[in-house]
Amino acid sequence: MLRNSLRILSHFTQTIQPHITSLITPQISLPTPYITQRSINATLLWKVRRKCRYCRRIRKNGRIPQTFQQTGLVSMVTQTRGMKVKTSIRKRCDSCYVMKRKGRFYIYCLKKKTHKQRQG
Repeated sequence: MLRNSLRILSHFTQTIQPHITSLITPQISLPTPYITQRSINATLLWKVRRKCRYCRRIRKNGRIPQTFQQTGLVSMVTQTRGMKVKTSIRKRCDSCYVMKRKGRFYIYCLKKKTHKQRQG
């Protein structure tokens, strides 16, 4: 079982490495709002599913098998989203608060980190 998992993992790493470089390299010069978790994961998982015979276990809904999650490979691939960029921002709950930095308004939340917003 362990030997098979290691074989699958090494094949996955060899298959995915060129795709990671081709996806991230052209976007390095762009500002961070353009690089999102959804864009990297969707393109990357589509290419990997198409090319790699071991990676067919990656489901179409974007879930990754537990074998790959335990090794830390997923954290290398996925990128966490920073904050929502909106033209008009508002508090979404009672624990949200507004800050003004560098001429922009930001909303942070103490309870739910998904409420973070930036006016842009």
